[in-house]
Amino acid sequence: MTGIDIHSRLAMGELSSPKLPKSENTTFLKPGPNIIMKEVMITLLVCVVIYEIFEHIILPLFWTIRYHKRKSAYGPSGMIGKRCVVSQWKGTRGKVSVGGELWNATSESPLIPGSETVIRDIDNLTLMVSPTEKLIETAKMNSVKR
Repeated sequence: MTGIDIHSRLAMGELSSPKLPKSENTTFLKPGPNIIMKEVMITLLVCVVIYEIFEHIILPLFWTIRYHKRKSAYGPSGMIGKRCVVSQWKGTRGKVSVGGELWNATSESPLIPGSETVIRDIDNLTLMVSPTEKLIETAKMNSVKR
């Protein structure tokens, strides 16, 4: 007899499966408390291991990749591109206000106190600034009117 014949005969009831004694039969139907406790402990252990892997490996990698390319808000790299207001100016040197602090500044062109500028570079504690587009356009319009 092949395996298919045995299964079909079992399904039709021609063959009967061997019966186990009554005492052994009940252990298959009702697992004991030790088996249930082992399953619960294994399930909890697997859950804890998965949580720890997620918390200590996956999340730190995610945050590192996500925030690695963020521009620093501190130091010279954080100041370049910020806007500042001219407080005092003589020729190509003066003082500008950045975030409520006064800084020494230089520019290639003379600036007007009260005008807005942009920080282009930093050399030690001196900012290299340039006028914003508004100031350049105003200067061009004034020169055209004259």
